[in-house]
Amino acid sequence: ESHTEVQTKDQMFSGELQEIFSDHGALAYSLTAFEERQEQLDMAVMVKETIENNSTSVIEAGTGVGKSMAYLIPAIQYAKDNDTRVVISTNTINLQDQLMEEDLPIAAGVVKAAHKPDATSEIRYAVLKGRRNYLCLKKFRYFASREQLDKTETILIAKILVWLDTTLTGDQAELNLSRTQHRFLWSRLNAEGAFMCGGYNGKCFLKEAREEASTSDLVVVNHSLLMADLKSGGSLLPEFGALVIDEAHHLEDQATQAFGFQVSHGLAGETLSSLRGRDSIFSNIETLFTPLKINAEDVRGLSNSSESVALSLKSLQDSFNILFSSATEIMKQSTGHKSGFLPLDKYRIKIGEEPPLWNELCSLGREIEEKVSAISKGLIAANRILEKYENHRSIVEILGDIQNTQNSISEVNNIIQHFLFERTENYVYWISLDHNPDYSTLSGAPIEVGDQLKNQLFDQKFSVVITSATLSTDGSFQHINQRLGINPEYQLLLGSPFPYEDLATVVMPTDMPDPREPYYEEMVAKNIYQAAMAAGGRTIALFTSHSSLKTVFQFLKDKYSGDHLDILAQGISGTPRQLIERMKKHPETVLLGTSSFWEGIDLRGDALQVLVITRLPFDVPTDPVYAARAEKYSNPFMEYALPSAIIRFRQGFGRLVRSSKDRGAVFILDSRVVNSRYGHKFIKALPKMEIQRPKSEEVESIVSSWLGL
Repeated sequence: ESHTEVQTKDQMFSGELQEIFSDHGALAYSLTAFEERQEQLDMAVMVKETIENNSTSVIEAGTGVGKSMAYLIPAIQYAKDNDTRVVISTNTINLQDQLMEEDLPIAAGVVKAAHKPDATSEIRYAVLKGRRNYLCLKKFRYFASREQLDKTETILIAKILVWLDTTLTGDQAELNLSRTQHRFLWSRLNAEGAFMCGGYNGKCFLKEAREEASTSDLVVVNHSLLMADLKSGGSLLPEFGALVIDEAHHLEDQATQAFGFQVSHGLAGETLSSLRGRDSIFSNIETLFTPLKINAEDVRGLSNSSESVALSLKSLQDSFNILFSSATEIMKQSTGHKSGFLPLDKYRIKIGEEPPLWNELCSLGREIEEKVSAISKGLIAANRILEKYENHRSIVEILGDIQNTQNSISEVNNIIQHFLFERTENYVYWISLDHNPDYSTLSGAPIEVGDQLKNQLFDQKFSVVITSATLSTDGSFQHINQRLGINPEYQLLLGSPFPYEDLATVVMPTDMPDPREPYYEEMVAKNIYQAAMAAGGRTIALFTSHSSLKTVFQFLKDKYSGDHLDILAQGISGTPRQLIERMKKHPETVLLGTSSFWEGIDLRGDALQVLVITRLPFDVPTDPVYAARAEKYSNPFMEYALPSAIIRFRQGFGRLVRSSKDRGAVFILDSRVVNSRYGHKFIKALPKMEIQRPKSEEVESIVSSWLGL
């Protein structure tokens, strides 16, 4: 297309969208508190240009821009006009739910109203999740019909049976599995690895979800599924013509997880579970000898396979036990701890600097390879015999189980072989603690994911819009573009339309000690308490570590719990979702949270009036992936650590003001923001607001006067 044609087309988009996004347009009719915002229109125009011109764009849209409408409306228009599909990818379930339940119904209605001639055709949208989110009815039937069930299993089965009466999706999010054991048991019931499965009486939740997605105009997925789709060569998502990645500041982490690997003692053992006990594959085969009139020679062949598998099975489990406990021994020796690790401890294995005991791990690896090969031979032999009888439905199911078991065992073996014998310079490897203190987990991850994302995602034939409220550092997209391997045709940085100077103030007490000082946590507790007393609760404090959170929680409980404040902490008082619900119902609450509270929380109005950032959110410098990435920079701190921390800091800050009616105070209790050479960069990253520097004892009156209480 010529330059003039593109320009004319872009002006047309702008006019068409202006009608929708103006204060007398279709969107204003659908949303009660709608305010016309130039930023929202600018974003919608750029999204439309990106998609129509088959390009890539990076768009930062500050809080209050209304970014989901700004991408959903042009995305639906494009899908309808071109009879194609658009995929929207989010990082959190919260945003997925918000899009499906609140935003998409409105956006679809708006587009329908604007597209007069074609108003007859329905706009279809669906959510598609990864396999492990859906119940596999066949696995559930097996699981529930076992002869011996313990109490935990019985409760879960009862819960699922009641739920099966009402669920249309089979999605575990509806179940609210709060117990850890139930979440663990779910891994035996979900559709992960359920291949060659005809469903239960023909019904399969995963298949239904995929079918619905393949007939939809818009499909909402999460980054984890999007990355799994890349890894599988595009076999998980239906074809699409455009992709919008929201919460894109998480894409690098999700890609790192997807292209990396992790194997634990529990996972390795779980792959063998279908070969053990009364419900094992071979026990089920045996029950079919008579009803299916299997001939004597085949019965002999199957019995031989069963015996050879059983023989290798026991010694394979023993090798797994020794391998994963030896890995723990390596950690103990390397860190000087003889006992009592923190679950966060990770020990990096560098090529050419292998620890003592490494040779023992390698000889175990070779034994595992041999035993897996023996089990595979036994399963292949059984498979060959059973194929003659595959006109029987129960045999088809058993063939599917054999295939699954073989896939999972060989996947675990491949990971172990990679970790021990096939390490490469562009991956980082480490051993970390498992839930069971006797065993460790073996992990590996790519050091850089930019090239893979560029080749498999950004250089493909579909257009990509990358967006989030926080993508830039120092007013530039250089950091995120470099990390994700993108060279976008369009870039747009939109600040928030909110008048922050009237809505929020930054409080940085002058007497805060350095975070490494011993009495720092006591001072944090004191400031949180003073601010919360002034605001009548309505306070969230953000931490960067669980241990610091626990210490401050204890201080608050011991010193201040009698003062009409409900003091709650993530990981102690409930799940994040439960805690937010409690805070909405009882605002006289102080809530202490770590990682998941730094973003995705939307408490509007006066439910949240004080936000405390206890510490600047730098990555843990000993984390193997972080350390390996930092080594690539000439000045790792300024070029890598700082930009990442600023993006996270801005995410945390974004919790406070969610609408133009909100008002509150943000506390920064990390003295490095004032005392270090880089601290000013954090303040510069925030919108313009008044900064107050009181002593800790003046905090209560500062908050009271700011909130006008």
